[in-house]
Order: sequence, then structure tokens, then C-alpha cells
Amino acid sequence: VRAVRRSDAPGMMRGLTRRLAQAELKRLQQEGTGWWGGVWRPLHHCSALVYREHSASVAAVRLEHLPLPALSKHSVRVKMLAAPINPADLNMVQGTYPILCPLPAVGGNEGLGEVVEVGSDVMAMRPGDWVVPMDAGFGTWRTEVVCEETDLISVPKDISVLGAATIAVNPCTAYRMLHDFQALTPGSTVIQNGANSAVGQAVIQIAASLDLRTINLIRDRYLAIQSKRFTSSYKNPPVKTFYIIINWSKAFYIMRPNCGELVKELKALGADYVITEEEVTSSGLHHVFQEVPKPKLGLNCVGGVSGSLVLSHLDYGGTLVTYGGMAKRPLQIPAKSLIFKNITLQGFWMTQWKRNHRQDKACLKSMLDSVYELARS
Repeated sequence: VRAVRRSDAPGMMRGLTRRLAQAELKRLQQEGTGWWGGVWRPLHHCSALVYREHSASVAAVRLEHLPLPALSKHSVRVKMLAAPINPADLNMVQGTYPILCPLPAVGGNEGLGEVVEVGSDVMAMRPGDWVVPMDAGFGTWRTEVVCEETDLISVPKDISVLGAATIAVNPCTAYRMLHDFQALTPGSTVIQNGANSAVGQAVIQIAASLDLRTINLIRDRYLAIQSKRFTSSYKNPPVKTFYIIINWSKAFYIMRPNCGELVKELKALGADYVITEEEVTSSGLHHVFQEVPKPKLGLNCVGGVSGSLVLSHLDYGGTLVTYGGMAKRPLQIPAKSLIFKNITLQGFWMTQWKRNHRQDKACLKSMLDSVYELARS
């Protein structure tokens, strides 16, 4: 389960990781007894990361032990196996995300759980099944949860726990963007920025499986490196960025390679071209377009100048899909791109797509099955 450090909340990410590591969650649940529905039965509790106010400070997120509600006929009790920290999770804690949960709230939108117990009228799930949340705001940063059957969707158990826990947001975002905005055929080209992000890496792999060519833009700059043992900045850093992996009782820091190693890594995933934004700005992509057609689809998660670089290299009639704005800068759109190149600008938000298709569980399951099949291969 991994989260790329973001410039808007690196301290919060590190502090949250330390809090998880220090807590160690030695007791995944506390059990007592109580009187429910005329029957004396165990009362289950869970450990959860709860925020009771919106704040940019990690101190707003605290480890609490919460009682679980009794199981109803249509509900299930789920043990969480793993949950990532995504930028949207931090934005919800900060109070800046379009969807905000009523306070107090448990953090986390994405994760993988295992069904422990089901209500008497639950027919589609059984103890031992793996499940993921249907919607954002589920509150996955906890050890157990009781929820309605309709809040979950079953997933296969033949890929890794960490893979299953992180497949429903970023890989599905990549899958939808490659299928929903342009009629791409084998040999077509896609250009994207933020190619080393979780979505960017999924785009590379899914595009390769569809025999699409990818032009991948990355940023060539030094970053501060921080861990428990040291804090330092490098003009020629040994890493590009780092991942934080969370699994309830442990925290790990995995260093990303420098720019040259990053290029090799992305190409190993199936990238055709990996180019820094600085190279594109100075030399353009003329040499690339001698080998592959101009892209009809551009994917933008950065905004600002970076998004404009993607836009400026689209073919006539192309589509720019914006699904993030990590630079926190407005997208610069030349009038000629709209007038003379007939470029279409679109936005995409996976949460909204899921909500639009919430009543069509077959459609959701079909998408997940397709992505899982790609993960298996």
C-alpha cells in the first residue's frame, strides 16, 4: 500500500505514518459482552484513526478504540487487511476535498477487507470473502467495520493483499480514462504528465496491454529526503521521491531511484518514451513524432505549465483529460488549441463515476474484473 509524498502535506503524511508505526495496533480488536436483541453476545470493538475536526495538522488524527454496532440482517462485519494513504484522504482530513464526511470521521477511502460475519439475509457474501468499498468516505483506516452489504463489492483473492487494497482508485482511474474519452486503436499514442504517479504507472501498464504507445513526462528536480533518522536536501539526490507503505503494524520507507533509474523503471513497466518536462520545453517532441503518431489523448494530473505541455502536443481533434492539479496552478490554454486544433477539454473523477454507476453493480464489477485480470498477467 503506497502513497507518493506530495508537496502540499508532506509533514502530515510523515506524522501520520509515525503515529501508525508507534501505535503498532497490538490489539486488532477489544471484545467484551453485552445485551443485544435479547441475546447475550460478544461486543466487538475496533481500533481506528479518527479526526474530530478538519485540520492540516496530523495531531487532528488520533488512534481511538470504537465499539462496533450490532450486526443486522443485511449487514456484514469486515476485518480490514490493508488501506493506503492517498492524497484525497489527506484532503478530507484537511477539509479541502469536495466530499467531506460528518465529524467525527474515520479516515481512508480505499482498502481491502475480509468478511468475518454476515447477517441472516446477506446472500452475496460469506465469511472469508475479500471486499472493497463501493464509495468514497468509507473510513478504511480501522481494523474492523460493520456496514451494509450494499456498501461493498466482492473481489477475487488470487492477487496480493496490497495489490487488491490499491486497485479500486488509481488503476481504475487509468482504465476509465483510456477507454472513455477517445476511440483508441492499437498503435495509437497517449501522452501524460505525472507518469511516475500511481495512476501514471497504471496508465503505462494498461496502455501496453492494449498495444498503445505512451509518451510519459516526468519532472526533473531535486527533492528533500526525510526519514526518522535524517533530514537532508540534495542537488543531485540519490532518490527521486519515496513511497510510504502502511500495513497496520509497520511503516516502511522505500526510496525511489534518481531520474535515470526512474526512466529505466517506467520503461520496464512498458513505457515507450520517458522524457523530462525540461527536455520537452527545450527540444520538443519532433523526434518522437517521426516514430509514432501524434497523441489523440492527453492525461493531466499536474496542471500549470506541465498541463500545457501535454495540451500543446495533442493531435487535431484530441482530448485533454484532467484528473488532478498537484501543481496548484491553473491550466494555461492557448486559444489556437481550441480554434485551430479542435481540442476537447474534459475532467475525470473516479468517485463521481462510481456514484453515477452505483446502481449498476455489474458495470462496476466488470471494470474491477478487467483490472484484476491485468494485475494477474
